[in-house]
Amino acid sequence: SNPRIRSRLRAIYPYSLGVNSPAPDIFFLGHNRRIKLNKKFIVSTLCIGFLSGCAGSAQHKVVSAHTAGDSLLSCAQIDAELVKTQVIIDAVNQDKNDISGADVVDGILWFPFNLIAKSENYSNALDAADKRIGNLQSIRKEKSCQVASADNHKSAVEKLSSELKELNELYKSGAITSDEYEMAKKKVLDNAGS
Repeated sequence: SNPRIRSRLRAIYPYSLGVNSPAPDIFFLGHNRRIKLNKKFIVSTLCIGFLSGCAGSAQHKVVSAHTAGDSLLSCAQIDAELVKTQVIIDAVNQDKNDISGADVVDGILWFPFNLIAKSENYSNALDAADKRIGNLQSIRKEKSCQVASADNHKSAVEKLSSELKELNELYKSGAITSDEYEMAKKKVLDNAGS
């Protein structure tokens, strides 16, 4: 409440301290220009931001085709990486084919935002996983690794998928916290090739 500071502020921002302040409008002062934004514009912008932020319940991992150290992987580690990547592909395809109650509610509340976000996530996850598999197979070929039998590969994928699904169900039921879920998921994925 220093009068000198108050008079300087009044000179710089004439509407911010006085009785003549236009309450319904918000002013942004910059470069000696005033830009009026009315309440409808602000509310509309906030609503669009909220809706787009809430859309997209699909959160499948988008892997990198090439990661540091890929060329150093052993044949067993390459097979484990192939299994992990195939699990991502299977989960995306499963999610694309299954419609849950949550998906119906999302579709009603967030349409078309949710559909766009899910479609984008599915596409990105599948494309990245396909590229990852191609890269790993070329490394396996360069190293002259034996190709795992289709049955062994399929059973490893099914086992990993089952373990991840079980963890997800524990998390959704509230039996484990988000942090516990992430730690357990990382442990399962790290031990996939063992």
